[in-house]
Amino acid sequence: MINFSFDKDVLLVMQEGDTKEYPSEWIPLREFGKLDDYGNQTSFWVDYLSYLPWVPKLSLYFLAKIIQKKCSENKIDWIKTFCNVEFNEQVRNRKKTILDQNPVSNKYGRRSYAEILTARLTAIDDVKLTVPESQIFATVIQNAKKFGVELT
Repeated sequence: MINFSFDKDVLLVMQEGDTKEYPSEWIPLREFGKLDDYGNQTSFWVDYLSYLPWVPKLSLYFLAKIIQKKCSENKIDWIKTFCNVEFNEQVRNRKKTILDQNPVSNKYGRRSYAEILTARLTAIDDVKLTVPESQIFATVIQNAKKFGVELT
């Protein structure tokens, strides 16, 4: 579980054991509406945090609500932002399944970069083929309603 806490002009993103002096991440308030670097109109911060393994997906919906409240004039496409989050969640779950089905095959007990990359690419292809976009969209709508995130 993570917590969000305001401290002056930043939002602190804290894991258990963090302090205000040493948060895991912090987001300057002036950057709340920051868009991704790829021209997709998605939230830079939601996207960035979605790749951190210690940030639960549902916390990202809470973050979106905070951003919408504090920066209502943002140009973020929230539907696209969370479709990416949900797609990547499906890919992570599929990758884990692929890796769990294939035991580590070296004496060091760790997977090679090639094994991990191959599993991720396979997972991306699998999700694209087996998970309809409409299912991802429905999950976004459901979670947005549940957490009070306005989709634009």
